[in-house]
Amino acid sequence: MGHSQAEKAESRERILEAAAERIRAGGLENLSIDTLMKQASLTRGGFYGHFRSRSALAVAALGRALDETFAVQRAANQRAGGGFRAMVTRYLSRSHRDGIGQGCPIASLAADVARADDPQVRALMADRLQGVFERTAKTMGEPDGKTDAAVAAWSTMLGGLLLARVFGPGARGDEILAIAREAALAYEPPREADKT
Repeated sequence: MGHSQAEKAESRERILEAAAERIRAGGLENLSIDTLMKQASLTRGGFYGHFRSRSALAVAALGRALDETFAVQRAANQRAGGGFRAMVTRYLSRSHRDGIGQGCPIASLAADVARADDPQVRALMADRLQGVFERTAKTMGEPDGKTDAAVAAWSTMLGGLLLARVFGPGARGDEILAIAREAALAYEPPREADKT
């Protein structure tokens, strides 16, 4: 790769990192090309050398935000033993509730994606969500291709997280997290010791 190609790739990475950070914190509409290019220490004119449109950037940034977050979540789940209970507990935690800009982009962007004019944005998130459902179903021990319990658990977790974020830090926000954790864990498969 030549020097200019390497610089172009590095610039694209800076743009994508800045865009992923901006949409996590402020939604898809938070992608101002001028602001983004300034944050990436690049000129506005250089934007179109990397992306054909703002919409193309939104798709790429959403993909980056989802993939980075899922990689972090998978690593955290493995460190915690990889089970369903650890995933639910970590997802419905105070730190996740309070860290909107660093947290799950599904929770922070689902409403934006549902309203997006670009069907690629919706298709991308739907594809990544389906992967989340399938991985969770395997963790739960659901039969191959069956994701009903995983979908129900994620619906509970996402709804609980969003409601807890409305109330924020404090007793009511903490209470909502606890209620949602209990409800999501009701989908936990019985342990072998519990079956006997």
